[in-house]
Amino acid sequence: MILNAKNVNKSYKNDLILNDLFFKIEKPKILGLVAPNGSGKTTLFNAICNLESIDSGEIYIFDELNSSSGIFNKMSYMQDSKILYTNLTGWDHLLYVAKCHKINQENTIDLISDLDMKRYVKKKVSTYSLGMKQTLLLAMSILSKPKLLLLDEPLNGLDVTKCDIFRKIILALHSTGTTVIISSHNLEEIEKLTTDILFLKSGKLISSNNQQLLLDFSKQKTEYDVILDITTSLFNVLKKAFQIEKISRYKITIRMNEYEKENFIALCKENKCTIFDIELKENMTYQLYKMLFEC
Repeated sequence: MILNAKNVNKSYKNDLILNDLFFKIEKPKILGLVAPNGSGKTTLFNAICNLESIDSGEIYIFDELNSSSGIFNKMSYMQDSKILYTNLTGWDHLLYVAKCHKINQENTIDLISDLDMKRYVKKKVSTYSLGMKQTLLLAMSILSKPKLLLLDEPLNGLDVTKCDIFRKIILALHSTGTTVIISSHNLEEIEKLTTDILFLKSGKLISSNNQQLLLDFSKQKTEYDVILDITTSLFNVLKKAFQIEKISRYKITIRMNEYEKENFIALCKENKCTIFDIELKENMTYQLYKMLFEC
């Protein structure tokens, strides 16, 4: 068992942050952790790493209690830039991590190259941009090649190129058997890595694969972009049954739920209209997020 959290509770004064939380990870995977600010994502990460005590419950990492020193070389946690020492260089930080894990200098230099850090790694952290700090934090967290990696908002401050590098690094790590949990507000980037999402709501985790959640979603009206060979007469027929807007000769936007979607496809088929593409206007994760947190 990679991670096993049992009946975890955590409160701050009168606010219940983690509410009898339970989840487990049995096989290596990439997971997204999604929730609004202040919902407890960082608290959950801190609890897993035993940086914050929990009120009750148990957390096991690779079948050892999370308070065991035995997990030190098996997992890593990327926190925010507050943990960095501004008077030290990025190189200083990486050498310290390498020394703790007995990693040779050649591997550290290779990682610096992979993350495109050469031009600033020997400068003081006080001169770094947010993106540079995030890259350094990522380097520190993956240098030991952990089998469990927690990343708290790793995409903050990263440009498109850095996001591409980040994605390749994470996928490469995962291919070697590393489990990665990513907390982020960048839902589009998370979906490029995984569709296995955990939503943290009211102190409990809800999987994006939860049957009740998907059933509720199927009843919600959502917008689709559709590419099809549509005639004026068919458009007028569809307009009577659906919320529809014609964008161009071959493109429409239509608002419908999953059941209405089946009727729409059937109606097009009856009228010998070819549908070339149909997709959600906004990604699935964002749609589920809105349903859970904005309704």
